Parts: sequence; C-alpha cells; structure tokens
Amino acid sequence: KGPLIFTTSCIEVTEFIQNFDYSPTGVGLLPTCWSSGGTSANVYNTTGSVAPMSPANRLYMNIAATTTAFAILPPVSNLQANTHRLKLKAYATATGKILRVGYLANPTDVSSFVEISQLSMPSTAATSATEFTVIPTGIPAGVKNLAFEVLSGTATSIYIDDVKWEINSAC
Repeated sequence: KGPLIFTTSCIEVTEFIQNFDYSPTGVGLLPTCWSSGGTSANVYNTTGSVAPMSPANRLYMNIAATTTAFAILPPVSNLQANTHRLKLKAYATATGKILRVGYLANPTDVSSFVEISQLSMPSTAATSATEFTVIPTGIPAGVKNLAFEVLSGTATSIYIDDVKWEINSAC
C-alpha cells in the first residue's frame, strides 16, 4: 500500500548552476543533490539574496566559535579533468572571515576535508558580495563532490549564491 516516498541517488553531471531560488527555504532545507555536514545545524537555503547575487534565495552557513559547517555540492563526473572551474558569489557578516573550498576524501566523513583554496570574505554587506573563481587541480580519482567549509575559530555567517561548475574558458 502507498503512497511510497523515495529518493534516488544523484547522478553525476558535467556542469551545474545553482542560484538557490527554486528550492524550499528554511532550517534543514537544501537544493536537491546538496548536503550538509559538521556540528552546526545552520547550513540551509534561506531568503534575502540581493544584487549582485541573484535574488531571492541564497545558501546560509553559520558557525559558533566551536562548531563546524560544511556544504557538500552535487557530484560531478569531470572533477579530475582540469577543464572546469567553480564560480560563486559570497560575503560574510564580518570582514576577514574565511570560506574554504575543498573536497571530502571520504564522502561520509567531514573530518576528511581537504582544502583546495581559501576565500577571504572582504565585505559585510550583501550588496558588496564578491565573485570568486576556484580552479581545482590534483583531485584524487574517485572524488566526485566539492565542499564548502566555514573556517572555525570565531562565530560567523557566510552567504553564498550563484554557484557554477562550468568549463574553464578565457571568455
């Protein structure tokens, strides 16, 4: 008897764009094929995005001084090809905060996070969000998902929008 509710595994893609505008918002809610990890429950899709981010939703990542927060991106099939880049727009609630971009060596263990790049958040206002580009290289075979981590140490919130995994072109 039903109805039956089930979710299929996310298939690997070669490119994606996520502006968070077509997913429900609220604590515990993330777009399809995104997941969270760490000790903070504050990684979720929220409202309030304004230009230069694409209104109206964005990803919210928040830590206290002793918590950790990870957002795991959808799986891609070409992470090792050295042909693509990750682009995103972000800002923090305080200057000098760090968003780390990397991957999980063990996809079920956030303590296996391997950093690729540190993004220093230069602004504290949504209207001055900055676009960042990360070009991953040297990713081990078998790794399919990139991840964001808010660098621990002091309480902060980082907002992220317009995440793209795209061909790395000069244009």
